[in-house]
Amino acid sequence: MESSVIVDLSQYLGRRFGVVDDDRIAPLRMIASARQARQAMNSGLQHQIALAAIETIGTPRTPELLEMLISASELVVDALSGDERHAEARERAAQTRDLVNADSPRSLLAYRADRHYARVLELEGDPGEAMHRQMGAFTRMRHAVELGEDRITEQLQALQLVLSAAKRAGSTDGRRFAARACHEGDILASKLEAFVPSVVAYYRQRSGFAQAWLATGEAARRGAIDMLEWSLKHRRVSTRDCLTSGMIVGEIQLQRGEREQAIHTFAFTRERFEDKLPRKYVSAGAMLSSRGLLAADL
Repeated sequence: MESSVIVDLSQYLGRRFGVVDDDRIAPLRMIASARQARQAMNSGLQHQIALAAIETIGTPRTPELLEMLISASELVVDALSGDERHAEARERAAQTRDLVNADSPRSLLAYRADRHYARVLELEGDPGEAMHRQMGAFTRMRHAVELGEDRITEQLQALQLVLSAAKRAGSTDGRRFAARACHEGDILASKLEAFVPSVVAYYRQRSGFAQAWLATGEAARRGAIDMLEWSLKHRRVSTRDCLTSGMIVGEIQLQRGEREQAIHTFAFTRERFEDKLPRKYVSAGAMLSSRGLLAADL
């Protein structure tokens, strides 16, 4: 059982651990448990366990421990953001970003920590700033050949955040950024889909939503549907993913012209968010209202 936990975590930490030192085993297990709590949509337990992992790691003395610290911090911040505790989330994300930049500036870990900070900015109400920060990070990584091929995955995740923030901003500038992110990201996704399909799936979810937002013709709508259908097939299988996939299904129905069925799907999915994912319940309501897709609009 112990080795299976380590192999599972290698997906998040970017490497496979063979022999694991004693000071790594406890935080590895905690991070695994916090991720399980997230997938089960138990944000309180997720926050508690991930915070314990950070306390166990203390001051990271190795790159491996620093990477674990980032993973644990991401889980803490995710739980805080999900519970609308944005000031605390921003403080935690900023602390982690600053620590990583002091230890490993211009590294992939530094880009990852800054991406997570940008996500907090987006959710806190400044999607324009998040969008600009991550497009800048993408451009810098493109020229940072010293980071090697591993930077491609981080670039794709930066563009995924650009798409999310651009759509949330809903501005003319956002549409321009989204169009560029789709163009650049689709090229990277094609290179990565055979190696990290779940990572590509979450990018293509955002790309599909963005293309539906930008769509100006039948070919564009067909492209959005293709992206969203691919995402559904390659997402992780978890309680959380099964719940949130309803928004993807609804968007596919909408792009196919099945507006009434889409509204029913959106309404059913959003109702299930209310207790488990309150932030998504609020954001989904705002999005559906702005598009005239609430059940009351039937």
